[in-house]
Amino acid sequence: MRRRPWPTSWKKWDRDNTRLHQKYPFMTWANAWMNLPCATWAARASGPSR
Repeated sequence: MRRRPWPTSWKKWDRDNTRLHQKYPFMTWANAWMNLPCATWAARASGPSR
C-alpha cells in the first residue's frame, strides 16, 4: 500500500467533499473536519500501525 500525502488545497477538499456529500450526506463533512488538520500537520507521515 502506497502512502499518499494529504491534499493541502482547501479547493480540493471542498470540491471532493461537496461531491461526496451528494451521495453520502450523513458523515461526509464531519469526517472532513476531523481529518482536515492532517493537511497542514507539521509532522511527517509514518507507516501504518500493525
